Amino acid sequence: MEFSALINQFAILQENILLKRLVIITIYAVLAKAVDMFLDRVLSRIVAKTKISFDDKLITFLHVPICWTVFGFGVLHALSVGPLSDPWQVILPQVTRSILLVLWLVALIRTFNLMVEQYMAGAHEKGKIGKDLFMLLKNVLRVVVIIAGLLWLLSIWRISLTPLFASAGIAGIAVALAAKDTLANFFGGISIFMDNTYKVGEYIILETGER
Repeated sequence: MEFSALINQFAILQENILLKRLVIITIYAVLAKAVDMFLDRVLSRIVAKTKISFDDKLITFLHVPICWTVFGFGVLHALSVGPLSDPWQVILPQVTRSILLVLWLVALIRTFNLMVEQYMAGAHEKGKIGKDLFMLLKNVLRVVVIIAGLLWLLSIWRISLTPLFASAGIAGIAVALAAKDTLANFFGGISIFMDNTYKVGEYIILETGER
């Protein structure tokens, strides 16, 4: 029997939508607490026994988003059992989804930073990647994640992205034409970093004898 069908078995809940919503939210809150206890008392102890530290920090980063996601699903379920008065019918579900998105976006950025610091730092120590390129890639990828999250947030609020993409395309053409030399130097610098042609501390002797 489905969860909704089980709720519908109680006649008093059929008559009182507000009480039905409170029961649904309470059940999901208990479920979220159970997930919280499982992550804190079971899964955290399991990953603590491993030799790597990445999984311990990963559980720490994902603990809050997972628990609040379970509770957020309960709020969305409660809001869907009956119509609400305007504008709450639209605002409350979108606010709930936005909060969940922000929580997961923050957790994703923290997890991404941890992965970058561990794996790219190891490559930097082995000389496969320079420190300057390491910081550049870290910042660029972080900006990409943030922009993707903002676009998703706009889609939740049903804001049309077509004008935004059209404006971004026009602005991109304008920037490319106005700053083509800067962009060429930027990507040329990345190419030099990737080829590992020069290292920090080295210098070039010009034909004039200057270093």
